[in-house]
Amino acid sequence: MKRRKRLSDLCIALGIVFMLGAVSLTLYNEYESGRSEAEKDQILTVLQEKAVLTSQETSPQQPQETKEPLPDTPADFKTEMTEVIVDGYGYIGSLSLLSLDAEFPIMSGWNGERLKIAPCRYFGSVFTDDLIIAGHNYRKGFGMLKKLKTGDCVVFTDMDGNSYEYVVDLIEVLQAEDIDGMVNSPWELSLYTCTYDGQSRLTVRCKRTDR
Repeated sequence: MKRRKRLSDLCIALGIVFMLGAVSLTLYNEYESGRSEAEKDQILTVLQEKAVLTSQETSPQQPQETKEPLPDTPADFKTEMTEVIVDGYGYIGSLSLLSLDAEFPIMSGWNGERLKIAPCRYFGSVFTDDLIIAGHNYRKGFGMLKKLKTGDCVVFTDMDGNSYEYVVDLIEVLQAEDIDGMVNSPWELSLYTCTYDGQSRLTVRCKRTDR
């Protein structure tokens, strides 16, 4: 009897530990989501102001200056996009999910620290029709991707003020290690975030419609 009671007490204790861990993780994610949301609006305001200045300074007779990628930005981007620096981080534009009334600043390159601030370019360019954008699954971040439906409109606006329109064509789940499946696709724009367990990637595939 005592052995059974000890086993029962142990199971209860482990259950409490797991429950507290889940609650702590949820609270942490909510904190990070709130922090990212507060920074997002400030960054978008700055980007909009800088985009106006960039479009005014750039003319057909005056080619854009080629900017070097940041150290942790993949070096194989096929075409450079105009980048502006805000608080030490490079941004290439903004992404609007029109059906969800949501807009996000997009960083030029990605790593774990940057993803805590804003969605990031994982690969590609709007010029080569292979842009891939990754973001954390914060409730008010790329966690909103699960609400998208096929046919929804997505707009990417670069730092020169050019807008590129897309429509959601497919929503799929890829395994975390399936990098080839993520990168080598026929879609001009892909958006992805981790599933709740972190083992897979919810991926929204979009085709371009503005040409």
